[in-house]
Amino acid sequence: MKNILLVLGSLIIAIFMAVLWQGFSNKKNKSVSEKPKNDVVLVLATPTELVPGTVISMEKLIWKEWPIKALSPHYITKNKTSEIESLNGSIVRFSILANEPIKLPNLVMLKGKSILSAVISMGMRGVAVPFTKIANAPSFLAPGDIVDVVIPKRAKESGEGYYGQTIIKGVKILAVDRSLQNLENKNPEQPKTMTLEVTAEQAEDLAASIRDGDIVISLRSAFNGGTEAHPAPVKVEQPSENDKIKTVTMIRGKDKSQVTFKE
Repeated sequence: MKNILLVLGSLIIAIFMAVLWQGFSNKKNKSVSEKPKNDVVLVLATPTELVPGTVISMEKLIWKEWPIKALSPHYITKNKTSEIESLNGSIVRFSILANEPIKLPNLVMLKGKSILSAVISMGMRGVAVPFTKIANAPSFLAPGDIVDVVIPKRAKESGEGYYGQTIIKGVKILAVDRSLQNLENKNPEQPKTMTLEVTAEQAEDLAASIRDGDIVISLRSAFNGGTEAHPAPVKVEQPSENDKIKTVTMIRGKDKSQVTFKE
């Protein structure tokens, strides 16, 4: 009889412990399964890279899960209804990489203004330069390239020969014709204008230089500070009669022209 009671007691204890363990296990599994939902939020993102000048279309954007710990106040979450409705038609000011969230500071509303005016940096100017006024007229230039502007000047004292003078350093090409994007030679036609982002003072110098004659565009390397614009003032100096003069021949198609530079 005692053995039967011991067996029954052990069985009851085993059943009780099994029930407790099952409840604890279910609670733990439920907690683990719900944890990701509590730690992420849906943010508006782009499946492809958006370059400056791109017009935003909600149909081309996606909702992507993003960790709450990495959430920025500039991201657009699904509960920000008013911000979502105002995005259509806005313009990208700064590049947004593929699969990255959309940031409000990277966008700007046109409000009746041109697309080009939306991508000009605060305090800067956009000056259009006709390709007919560019002596070397390189058709490979694209929006985003960093360039210097050089003008040929006649030697002041001797009156013979020319030398090159850099009047603007480290400025960005905003647009080629009406395009703000690098089309990678998809348009075979020769461009007509190029828009540079310059300071107000540089805009005056550039306008005067174009009025006086042709200019030369010097392209900077992408591996040597050629990805960010740093417009710099240039001190104008006249060469003396003793300066060495070097002549460079520039060929454009069948046409040849010569510019003499100071060594």
